Amino acid sequence: MKSLKAKHFKKKKECRVTVLINNLMDKEVQRLLWPLNLMHHILLCPKYRIKNNFIDPNGLVIKFISLCFIISILSCFLYRLYDMSFNAFAKGRTNAMFICAFVDFFLFAAGSFINYTVNVLKSERNVSFVLKFQNVHRVVNDKNKFHKLVLRGWVGTLIACSFSVYINVCSWFRLKLPVHDFLCGLACLVFDFNLVYAMRLISLLRNKVLLWNCKVKDLLKKVDHTNNDSFCEKMFDTYVNIMDCYDIYIVTYQHLIVFHTVEFFFHFLLKLKVVTEIFKRVHVIDDLAIAWLTASTLYTWVVKSLIFEVILSSYCERFYMAMIDVQSTCAHILTSNLT
Repeated sequence: MKSLKAKHFKKKKECRVTVLINNLMDKEVQRLLWPLNLMHHILLCPKYRIKNNFIDPNGLVIKFISLCFIISILSCFLYRLYDMSFNAFAKGRTNAMFICAFVDFFLFAAGSFINYTVNVLKSERNVSFVLKFQNVHRVVNDKNKFHKLVLRGWVGTLIACSFSVYINVCSWFRLKLPVHDFLCGLACLVFDFNLVYAMRLISLLRNKVLLWNCKVKDLLKKVDHTNNDSFCEKMFDTYVNIMDCYDIYIVTYQHLIVFHTVEFFFHFLLKLKVVTEIFKRVHVIDDLAIAWLTASTLYTWVVKSLIFEVILSSYCERFYMAMIDVQSTCAHILTSNLT
């Protein structure tokens, strides 16, 4: 057991070297993560780059392009704020809308800084997660259900992302918003995509924990436990890789999740104030239908964000429950002939 622990600490020290050398990415892992990577590539904030089946951290060109994109979107937010400052009471706009636009600018600036740092600049950490997950996948993988797992990932990701895009497109067409408002809304989708990415990754980790637990339980059911040293060592290394993946997951997504929660809280309060003022000024805009449409759009956004938060919490709880089951299995191992 001591030799296994020593090997684990040695592997931790060699983590950075492993990322730079053994960076060949399996096709199966690429298929699992492709729908998630596609979202971030569309919004120019990729976590890493894959070329000829090799995964590498982001280069200077990608980092520069991503930074330029953020600056251009921030310019749209500034122009939106400038436009509203001279038309605060025109076209049905209210003071609450101006305050909301002001807060939107600073929230997007803060969120973009966190997102750029975590996803683009800390690319080596993202590569390390993928390679460790790949090592887990090579050992614990249900090939019979792999295609269903990939399909479930595509369907879940497309539904979540389509829902967010649909809200922005409908708002733009029905409320006849300016183009810069539409671009600002689309750029904010990256924060929703981060939550979708977090949901998918914790779900995949839970799947690996369940498979690991099943393999170990199958071993415990065997009568003859001789010549199992290599298998036990392999399963121990796999467990270590799962926990390393989870540690990287926590470091990567804790700031993104906290930001999404804070953004949701402030936007909920501001949008509630906006809806209240809109209905107070129905006689000014002279269109009750527009008022109801605005209210429904704002509250749909609130419900969408709340659903994302609840689903992520549910996935995390399922992962923790799976880990509790692993602890029970490990306790059983200590009392069995395997030790």
